Amino acid sequence: MRLLPDRAARPVTAVLAAALFAVFTGLVIGTHGRPVLADGWLHHWAMLHRAAGLTAAARLVTLTGTGIATYLLAAAAGACLGRRQRVDAALIGVLILVVGQAVRGLISAAIGRPPPLARDWIDAADGWAFPSSQTTAATIVAILFATAFTRPAARVLVALWAAAVALTGVYLGAHWPTDALGGCLFGITWAFAAVAVTRRFLK
Repeated sequence: MRLLPDRAARPVTAVLAAALFAVFTGLVIGTHGRPVLADGWLHHWAMLHRAAGLTAAARLVTLTGTGIATYLLAAAAGACLGRRQRVDAALIGVLILVVGQAVRGLISAAIGRPPPLARDWIDAADGWAFPSSQTTAATIVAILFATAFTRPAARVLVALWAAAVALTGVYLGAHWPTDALGGCLFGITWAFAAVAVTRRFLK
């Protein structure tokens, strides 16, 4: 069972993810930030299926993809990758996430897509919506962990976690589905490129 492409295929995967990200970015810009594709329908469906217990769980999951939690996870993932110099590798893991989020922030500000209407939020949403910050962070961290781990079960676990973080942003009303998809595609592009560049330091 393989959840990550072979090392030789990862540049191709990064390029494909970047191309798809460019397509969705073009759609968002072309519609001036309004909902695209199935955004409106999926957003409405998520609001109709909210429940107290599910909302509490969603809030908990989304916290793991935001703030200090993601940087701690990035440090842990880097340490897992760098088996010889774990401290240096942990710092590199954090650096990959910091720079990735900085680039994402610049892209997000340039696009300027607003989140869904505030009346649909469960918790307040900050900043521009596309690409999703929490989905980007979770995707980067998940790929760092999945690169370090060889067991399929561990890779499945981190992939499910990243997917859950992405979905909670939509469920809580802070993001359109295409925001989450954009965050995933950008995260894949950035993580594979960053790991390729820093691999000689992560040994």
